[in-house]
Amino acid sequence: MFHMKNLCLIFLVFIPNVVYSAETSGSFLDKEKQNQANSGPSEVTHGHFNASADAKHLNDAVVGLGTDEDKIITVLTGRTNAQRQEIRKAYENLFHKDLIQDLKDDTSGNFEQVIVALMLEPHEFLANEVHRALYSILPKEATLAEILCTKSKNELHPIIHAYNKKHSTPVNPVSLRDDIEENIQESFRSFLKNIINEQTNLRADSGVNNDKQLIEQQLKSIPRDLDQCQPAENKVLFDMLSKESFEHIRNISALFEERNANYSRKMHDYVKDFCPEDMLTEAYLTVMYYASSPAEFYAHRLDGAMIGLGTNDHTLIRIIVGRSEIDIGQIKQVYKQLFNTTLEYSIEQETSGSYKKTLLKLIEK
Repeated sequence: MFHMKNLCLIFLVFIPNVVYSAETSGSFLDKEKQNQANSGPSEVTHGHFNASADAKHLNDAVVGLGTDEDKIITVLTGRTNAQRQEIRKAYENLFHKDLIQDLKDDTSGNFEQVIVALMLEPHEFLANEVHRALYSILPKEATLAEILCTKSKNELHPIIHAYNKKHSTPVNPVSLRDDIEENIQESFRSFLKNIINEQTNLRADSGVNNDKQLIEQQLKSIPRDLDQCQPAENKVLFDMLSKESFEHIRNISALFEERNANYSRKMHDYVKDFCPEDMLTEAYLTVMYYASSPAEFYAHRLDGAMIGLGTNDHTLIRIIVGRSEIDIGQIKQVYKQLFNTTLEYSIEQETSGSYKKTLLKLIEK
């Protein structure tokens, strides 16, 4: 069914400091449910995949009177992103229409947002999220840190190029670097620009730098006093956290703790104590927390999106969709350990309707 869009939306936005299976009916849904019964949280059913058949099911769900939202949920959450791209191509070949546009026309609100997120390629979706964060009424700097500070070369490169391609025209070329320059202030801007600067190489995907002299410099760069955080005073720390692999940063953190075992303090504790409460510090901490444990980092981000007044649905969608094929199972385990409740229960309390069903389907075992 076509839903009229609301002409005015009021958003209650919460920015964190660091930041039951849906019941379905019908023979198609019952069969799909059975096919997916043993799928893990980061796995989806690969058997019985037929892009054309799925495209026809989705067309059935959106044409005519009424919209079969359960069918949409079952098809899209039961496929990998790569399979969803095949479905989109099959849909266009069969019906000469764009599947994403048809889904947008027949859905609304947060359900529309999560369905579109599922249909876009990961780098395209994240490029859109970066643009949204940059051009909100107030730039969502924590979102920019979450996306750009937790990516290495193989992930950053396609995000940067998807951003530049989508927002450029023949007469008005656009670059992510220029948009960061225009919208972000001070040292955080410099840090983000260094992260995405392809001329000086993007963050390494893996590996540890074995340069002993550099390692010693990096260990000494951890702040031990005030005024040791800004790039002008501590370029070694700035470059390490914006360019070195997460594996290397983990190694530096372990060496630092080993040398300071008597103090029982971690590397990030010194950054929190001696660096000012600004977005550069938050970016530094984002890199350190993510390098230490991606699952714990995202568990905290999810909790931050759901506690307090209102729900940060953009963050909820971005993390659950983005990690659904990577480590959502680990995130669920860590979430329960940290907050003494399940991620499923928190989503149950904070969301509703088909939007809730979709999120729960993406994280279910």
